Amino acid sequence: MTISKLEDFFTDDINSAPYKMVLYRHGKPTDAYLLLTGYEANAIAKPRLDRQKAYGRALDSVESIKVEAKREEALQELMEPINQPLAMALISGWSFAKKPTDANKLKLLQQNKGMSDLVIGNSATEANYYAKK
Repeated sequence: MTISKLEDFFTDDINSAPYKMVLYRHGKPTDAYLLLTGYEANAIAKPRLDRQKAYGRALDSVESIKVEAKREEALQELMEPINQPLAMALISGWSFAKKPTDANKLKLLQQNKGMSDLVIGNSATEANYYAKK
C-alpha cells in the first residue's frame, strides 16, 4: 500500500499550476495551445462567482419566454458574454507571439464563438489538471 503525502491533497496548488489545452483547427490538433488554470483555483474565485450570479440573472431574464426552444436560444445568446470574463481569468498564457493581455484574450474569445465554454469546460475537467501531478 502506498502512503500518500499530505501535499498530494493540496488542491489549490494543483488547480493553480497551469496546464496546456491544445487547440484544434478543422478537427486536427495544432501546435497552438492555451495555458489554463484549474476551475477550482482560489485565484479565480471572484470571476467564478460573478459568472454564477450573472447566469442566475440570465435565467430570470428568459423565464417569461414560453417556447422552450426560443428560451434556450435566448439564454445561449446571453451566455457568451457572461462566460468570457471567467474564461479570460482561466487563461494564464498561450503559445501565440502576442502577449496574453486581457484585450488579446477577449479578442480570441470573441472571434471564436463557443471557445469560452470550451475553456471553462476544459478547466473544470479534473483529469486535465490532476494529470500534472
